[in-house]
Parts: sequence; structure tokens; C-alpha cells
Amino acid sequence: MKKILVLLLVLISLSSNAQLNYGLQGLLPNDSNNFEYTGLKINIDTTNVNNDWTIGSTMKPFFGQANSFPNAIMTDSLNPYSSNNLSYFDVGVNQNTFSGYGFPYNLYFQFDHKYETDSLIDGGYITLSYDSGQTWVNVINDSTCIMCWPNINSENLYTTNDTLVNGEYGFSGTSDWKTSTFQWVWVLPVKYMASDSLIIRFNFVSDNVQTNKDGWIIDNIVVGGIDLGSSVEEIQNSIKVIFYPTITADYFNYKIENDEKIESIVVVDISGKQILTIAQPKNEDRIDVSNYPSGNYYVKFSSKEKQVIKKLIIN
Repeated sequence: MKKILVLLLVLISLSSNAQLNYGLQGLLPNDSNNFEYTGLKINIDTTNVNNDWTIGSTMKPFFGQANSFPNAIMTDSLNPYSSNNLSYFDVGVNQNTFSGYGFPYNLYFQFDHKYETDSLIDGGYITLSYDSGQTWVNVINDSTCIMCWPNINSENLYTTNDTLVNGEYGFSGTSDWKTSTFQWVWVLPVKYMASDSLIIRFNFVSDNVQTNKDGWIIDNIVVGGIDLGSSVEEIQNSIKVIFYPTITADYFNYKIENDEKIESIVVVDISGKQILTIAQPKNEDRIDVSNYPSGNYYVKFSSKEKQVIKKLIIN
């Protein structure tokens, strides 16, 4: 009973300030799509002949190239985004993504992106549907899941101060590559949402003035869960690691802060297969990953009682 009450207080506290919580083990991925490896299913709206979204490579002036080379999804790979346009693509997530046991009560969704639009006019926003597309809600307004606190926890998400031409809240202006994450946190440990499937829609909207800007490019979409643990002390007590670069073709560096002793470093691919294990590693080192295929990976740092997981992209 004591642990349940402590967990309840922790979740209320976390949801009140809407900051992303990484739990005991960091973000634990279940599936992804980096547009080379296609786990999560992407559906581009084919009913709209003017839909700007396309998958491929690009050398548009602002976009440059995909975050995990060579492919991403973007608002046109050659030309500026269209004027007077509303385009979308969907990412479908169902309970089978989590081995058929239902959505975790700490579900998160993450993606890398950059954008160049007319500030507070054109831009991108994210909507959700729990009923197969019959109704939609902007992600920052979502309170429809069972026992879900009204505010979505998030990192690098837009706010209610960022309003687009159609009145929706969204990303607008200019941003270099960044990672955005939003997270549902249930007040009690229930395992199911209001339905057995969830559609996450990426929308892009523009007015009737053409300003020849690149638009929105998105890469490395990931869905997973978070281990929130059972006490305040456990949640706050995690390994502190300086980790860079997160996108590399050769190596990554790490440094364990506070001279904490770690027992292992494990690198896994998106399927969960261990590709590298280092026992009794140094507290600061450079790890060579040049011989591994391009793609998304996760690096787990473990001590006797704690873990943290870092995202790594090899290109």
C-alpha cells in the first residue's frame, strides 16, 4: 500500500509540470522507423493529390540530408512546401507492438525533426485518434486515455503559444535537428488505453502565400515504454552519463559522472539483439562502432542497482 501511494504521488507530481520522465532505465524502445528499417507502419494520405509528404533522400537548401542517412519523410524532397495546403501522414501503433499485453501505462513517442516555415503561420502539428480516425485531438490537449492525467509529459514539443494559420498549436519558424518526445503517464498502473490501437497523425498546414521555404523533415520515429519504478528515491537515483555524439559513423564517447562504478555497457539494435557487450568498462572511454550497419541503436549503462539507456544512430 505504501509503494502504491508513493507511486501515485510521484506520477501526479510528474504530470503536473508536464516534464518528460525517464524513469529507472531511460526510454525503452519497442519499435521504430528510420525510413531504412521500416518497423512502425507509415501511411501517407493518398486521397489528397496535393499531399506534400514524401519518403526519400533530399538535398534541399535548409534540409540538407536525413538525420539517419539516406532517407527521411518530408514536405517534398525537391521543391518548397506548397501554399494553401494541408497534408498529413499517419503512424499506427497497436497493442501488438507491446507483445499483445496492451499499451504500457508509461507509453512514449519520439522523433527527430527540423523545420523552416513562416513563423506562427505555416507549420506542423500532431493529432491523435483512439477510434480509428473518427475523432482527433491535438497531442497537447489529449486527456482521452483511461486514467490519464490531462497533460501529456513532453520534451521539445510546441506549446499553446505556438498557433498556426488554422488555429492549431504546432511547430513553426526555424529549427535545426532536435528530438521531440511526448509521454502518457497513468495515475494508476493500468495496462490498457481506451482502445487497442492509436493513430498518431503528423499534419502540415500553410496559407496562400508562397515564401519558398523547405517545410518539415522527420526521421527516426520511435515508440516505447518507461520504467517508472516504485519510489521517489529510485526515480531520482539514476546513472549520470555524458554521451556524445548521438549520431556517428565511427565512435561514441562517454563519461560517467560522480566517479560512479558501472558494471557493463551493452549496445543493442532496434530488434533487441545485443551487438556489443563491455564488462567492467572504464568510467570514461571512446567506443568504436564503425563496423556495425547503419541504423538505430541503444546503449545501456548498468551498475548493480541502476541503469540508463542512451539513443545512438550509426550512419
